Amino acid sequence: RPAQRTGPAVAAPVAAATVGAAAHHAASGADSPRGEEPAADTRTETERHRAQRHGRHAAAPTGNDAVEQDADPDPEPRATAEPVLAEVAEPTPDVVLVPADPALRVTDQGLRVLPNVWESEEKLLASLARPREEAAPHRSMHRRVEFQKVMVAGRPVVVARPRTPLADAPVVVHWHGGAYVHPVTTTHWRWIDALIQRTGATVVVPGYGLAPDHTVDEALALADGVWDLAHGLGPRVFLSGDSAGGGLAVAQAMRLRDAGMGAPAGLILISPWVDATVSNPEIEQYRSVDHMLDTEGPRAAARWWAGTREVTDPAVSPAFGDVHGLPRTFVLQGDRDMLYPDTMEFVTDLVRAGVDTTTVVCEGGPHVYALMVWSERATEDLDRVVRWMGR
Repeated sequence: RPAQRTGPAVAAPVAAATVGAAAHHAASGADSPRGEEPAADTRTETERHRAQRHGRHAAAPTGNDAVEQDADPDPEPRATAEPVLAEVAEPTPDVVLVPADPALRVTDQGLRVLPNVWESEEKLLASLARPREEAAPHRSMHRRVEFQKVMVAGRPVVVARPRTPLADAPVVVHWHGGAYVHPVTTTHWRWIDALIQRTGATVVVPGYGLAPDHTVDEALALADGVWDLAHGLGPRVFLSGDSAGGGLAVAQAMRLRDAGMGAPAGLILISPWVDATVSNPEIEQYRSVDHMLDTEGPRAAARWWAGTREVTDPAVSPAFGDVHGLPRTFVLQGDRDMLYPDTMEFVTDLVRAGVDTTTVVCEGGPHVYALMVWSERATEDLDRVVRWMGR
């Protein structure tokens, strides 16, 4: 596929047979002759990063040394010799490639002239010293949509319903992005308005507390209450999120699955921030073409958001969690975005776990390009999402 030319983005390497606890046992040198050093870790930085994400800590096997071993430190000898598979074929995701349109390209270039508060923790903190005010829905939206503000778990939640309701319309919980430190913006409201116009959906927008004053634990309590609220509004509930909000949407879906609280009708993820460690070496390839983000500011925001948790906790970085049993998922991602490598690794994880996954990659699309509904590309891709929701 053309998308595979971008390396790790679409087709992750085929997994070696030695994984998990067995690989850790092999790397520990437990089976080495007395006095012999264990094999050196010959993996690349990227391979080590992927191994950490999947809990695999052994040195990568090479050549004919890639053999399957039992997790038991003292395994029983095999009665008969068995053939060894050096590699295991695994599914790779199907990706729809779409081009950026002129409006997106102009927007992307315009981002270059804006101050980049994400370059350092100091710059980010300085920017947060100014008041952080939520954007209000634009005036024309009020003609089509009625708004109700309710309190859930001590936080304000906006419920936006079309003034002309449609039968069997879905409910969408949208977690806004902003690296957990910025509130909802006009761009978010314009996307929500476009979604409501196309689907008649009732959209629930949680006003979660922002870092560094608030942490993920408060957001998880809010998510539980928001789920109950959304289910009271209709039986078909989708979870949606952009950037950091995409990470929150996945974390909420995992929490619902683990608690047996029900399953969303689907996940809609726009440039989701699923690995808040910002540690993937492949990110460096995209920093120069990402005119919105940088690495140091998001790393600081992730530490604040994690609170007493590790940043690798799946509630903060869902890419480190178990994706089995998640609902069907629609992912929209631009390739001029430093989150692109992590998003596409996550997509591969979903597909390999058997999750029904639809992925659209916008070539030339910036971070959260799909929110930019002033562009024809974003509106066409929103139409794709709407058709998918109706399946």
